Amino acid sequence: MQPPEQDVLAENPIKEMTEEELSYSKNVYIFESPGNNPLPIPAEIQDWFGDHGTNIYRAAIEIRHYGHTKEYDQHTDLLHDYWRHPDILQDYFICKNKAFLKMREILREMRFESPSDRRPFRSFHLCEGPGYFIDAVYMKLLEERRGTEEDIRNKLWEWGANTLNPYFENESCFKKLIDDSHIREHRDRWFFGPSDDGDVKKLTEDYLIENKLAGSFDLVTADGSTDTQGREGLIEELVASLIRAEVETSLKLLRKNGSLILKVYRFSAQDTQDVMMLLADNFGSMRVFKPKASRPGSAEKYVICEGFGEKMSLDVGDLFRCDEFFVSKQTERMRMHVKSFVEERVPYTWEDRKTYIQEMKDRYYTAARHKFRGALNRLFPSGTLKPPSPWLKMYGHNLVRRLHEANIATAVKRHIDAAEAIDRLPRVYRDHSEIIANIMSVKAMCVTSDIQLVVKDSLFLEPITHVACRRRRPVDCYDFFEKVSTINRDLGDDWRRHFERNEFRYTLKLVPGITIEHILMAMAEFYDDEEAFVFRIANVPCDRPPLFLSRLSASMQILIELIFEEYSMPADCCVELADMLLDYYHPFVCYRNELNLETIHENILSFRPDRDWPLVDQMLEEEAQAIRANTI
Repeated sequence: MQPPEQDVLAENPIKEMTEEELSYSKNVYIFESPGNNPLPIPAEIQDWFGDHGTNIYRAAIEIRHYGHTKEYDQHTDLLHDYWRHPDILQDYFICKNKAFLKMREILREMRFESPSDRRPFRSFHLCEGPGYFIDAVYMKLLEERRGTEEDIRNKLWEWGANTLNPYFENESCFKKLIDDSHIREHRDRWFFGPSDDGDVKKLTEDYLIENKLAGSFDLVTADGSTDTQGREGLIEELVASLIRAEVETSLKLLRKNGSLILKVYRFSAQDTQDVMMLLADNFGSMRVFKPKASRPGSAEKYVICEGFGEKMSLDVGDLFRCDEFFVSKQTERMRMHVKSFVEERVPYTWEDRKTYIQEMKDRYYTAARHKFRGALNRLFPSGTLKPPSPWLKMYGHNLVRRLHEANIATAVKRHIDAAEAIDRLPRVYRDHSEIIANIMSVKAMCVTSDIQLVVKDSLFLEPITHVACRRRRPVDCYDFFEKVSTINRDLGDDWRRHFERNEFRYTLKLVPGITIEHILMAMAEFYDDEEAFVFRIANVPCDRPPLFLSRLSASMQILIELIFEEYSMPADCCVELADMLLDYYHPFVCYRNELNLETIHENILSFRPDRDWPLVDQMLEEEAQAIRANTI
């Protein structure tokens, strides 16, 4: 692509990277075979790793004087000039997400096997949420031009992914990403494990074989991390078990000659060194690469492993030299940030950046690049009948950043508005007997977990409302089917001792050991008995009206609404269950919860910031302390 004849950026201090800058910014370390004369490894080498950590710690101490200010964060953001790199500019206007840009850089650093008519290219993406590595792989395949969009999506490429389940109720939405934009249209490609929580550590070999995933992928990416805010110095130790799980799962997923892209931080901890040796025993070549789009002051980088099924030589000396290479660049950048901030010395302004970006868009965002953007939007469409998570538009992708007092009034109003939207629902005619049959056979139940449900998150109650209710009235804020959520508890026929029929009434007592399967079997018998007309569940947790907070309870509420005449809904409101829960039916469940909350406590949805907000803040702090205690 030729630059314009006249330099339209002559007055702008920001320029594209020079050849010298491009060379220096290429942060890659290749592990070479030691040959016949490998370097000796000193006994004190582990102490030298500690020296690297000391250098990072000293640089971090300098930052702490300024690092908790908005101005310092804006300063470092402005200096992160990855958008000056010409290769990144090719992609920046297609998708500005940094995960997408990082993976685009990584894919340029490695061999990429093109799909063929013989077999499709297969990729699997661990710890992938929200999903932008998938976009990057798809765009790489489009660039290969081996087929149309439809050919690639349907014939030449097969992908799967795993992430922490954004719908899983046992984890608060304030501690996880809720962006489900890459999940909604492709649920069959996301694998959340036997517990439905998405924990990569639970993707056992049996699970992978059962789901036909084992030994079948050309590329595996693993981008896992964890919240280390306030504990940055412990990041390598905090992610060690996660990285180990990612590697062990990847080795089960890959086929011969496949490739792995793995996020790492440093190589000083013994656990990390053991994982790197395991990789060397399974791959023919390895290199470590830090993308330009990755924050330069962070320790984040990626190991690119190629040639699965081969092996290479690697020792702790190699890891030390690699660690030294990246630590020196990291600390240099950290000190530059502090020095330029203290001296108020910045080579350009945000306005300069804005002008530069616009000029680069005119130069780089061609019709061909626009087609790529359209292709990505068609793969993961937005604004369809299946919108993202109900609270995403309200709070953004990371709820914790939006959790502040100013949002309370709006949050409650949005919840009530959603509840009142029931009259505007689209009508899709469907025989509700099919839905009943699917629920009864557990084919369409929206949860199948082997662990007890503990509702800390809900798609059917506005998040801040939920937190405040749990704090102020925990006894009353209970999910109706929470205690019976697990499956496959083997009681044999003993459960029938708690199931009675008295004339026209069926009664099932909720006692320890009763599960959702027993309730479904009892309801099935009632449904088939033409003479019975009352079904009662006894021993419920509380005499207050229940809430329908979990996907399981929402499914059961739909079932109740469809089966029992007293709560029946018109057949023309019925749609397939998978669509109903998160789209058409979501406002209806919200509305039910609102009515029940008002019954529990008058004006429970009317927040007073001076009264309610300290409770929410205290609750989040207690949960954060518990997590830190368990982690350490």
